[in-house]
Amino acid sequence: MSPRAAWRLEALGFGEVLHYAGGVADWMASGLAIEGTMADDLHVAAVARADAPTCGPNETVAQIRERLRGTEWDVCFVVNAQRILMGRMGPRELPGADPDALADDVMRPGPATYRPDFRADQLLDVMEQREVTVTPITTSEGVFIGAVRREDLQRAVARPKHHEHLKDEVT
Repeated sequence: MSPRAAWRLEALGFGEVLHYAGGVADWMASGLAIEGTMADDLHVAAVARADAPTCGPNETVAQIRERLRGTEWDVCFVVNAQRILMGRMGPRELPGADPDALADDVMRPGPATYRPDFRADQLLDVMEQREVTVTPITTSEGVFIGAVRREDLQRAVARPKHHEHLKDEVT
């Protein structure tokens, strides 16, 4: 909360009021619970998958291919020791890459990321428009939380079907 809001609460007799410098967006981006009207929206934190594969920058393409084999994932997110997202390796990078090449040399650096507090329906719109199948979710400090798959968002986001209302009009 803002310093002004904290001061006001203290003036009203509330004790132990703390100023959270990051604000509500950062609070939500950290995956912490919220109340009020924003709590009713589906945020990507609810759909993000923590089991998204990660790899280190010094892992080889062969190691990453092996990690992905037999999984539903075709992308590995390159993170450092602090889990800061450095890049991604997917269908564009992995198939033709030298098996001995390092992730750091082959990855696509600086992928677009979203915060856990981003609305799921808005992210679905972006992913559909850009034809993206998987997107990483990070904290405001860039720490990798997980990834959201477009197909998971499509199942989670309730959208009216455009043709359903027409059935009622025809009958």
